[in-house]
Amino acid sequence: MALMDEFQKERDAVKQKGWRARLAYFWDYHKWQVIAGATGLILLLYFLSSLAGQKNLLAQAAFLNALALEENTASTLAQQYLSHRGQDPRKTDLLIEDSLFVDPENWDPMGLAVSQKLFAHLAAGELDIIAAAQDNFTSYAENGTFLPLEEIWPGRIYTDGQDYAWNGTAMGLLAPQGSRLLAHYGFAQDKVYLGIPASCKNLEEAKALLLWLIEEE
Repeated sequence: MALMDEFQKERDAVKQKGWRARLAYFWDYHKWQVIAGATGLILLLYFLSSLAGQKNLLAQAAFLNALALEENTASTLAQQYLSHRGQDPRKTDLLIEDSLFVDPENWDPMGLAVSQKLFAHLAAGELDIIAAAQDNFTSYAENGTFLPLEEIWPGRIYTDGQDYAWNGTAMGLLAPQGSRLLAHYGFAQDKVYLGIPASCKNLEEAKALLLWLIEEE
């Protein structure tokens, strides 16, 4: 009880002092609560601002061993596709990975790292389209990376010279010369194919993007 009386006397004495003394008294006894509360508020505001700034990811594509024919090609194509789909670029995004260079016959540390990154994207179901020249496309088709075209477009008839087939199963569409993809990117081989990964989570958007990329621009 004596301790409570002493504490009450101290508080009464502080009340008789000026605002600076009262502020110093408050800070001495409550500074850690104030610091904790301020930190929590800052973290909450940061979290809310991060959510507000996030965009909806419409689709994600990977162009393997592709050489952009002009600056900011990926960004330009993304903006064009979003406009084509009637999407607001402030709220929606299309990601195009065009800096992935892989040599199936030479697994140096850099190529291995790129391959691991690509397989991580595939395992997470984050890729909707892969475009690659014939040799690269084959190396992934051998591993069952792509959905068969007949599963994507039921009843579709295989077209020799237009479709890519592995063991009798069509898995990719040829990008024609003059297509939107080849108007913006160069590849090491004349035949460039596009396929939809089996792990794709947004098949309808992947189909729309694939067909848009092989259209004549």
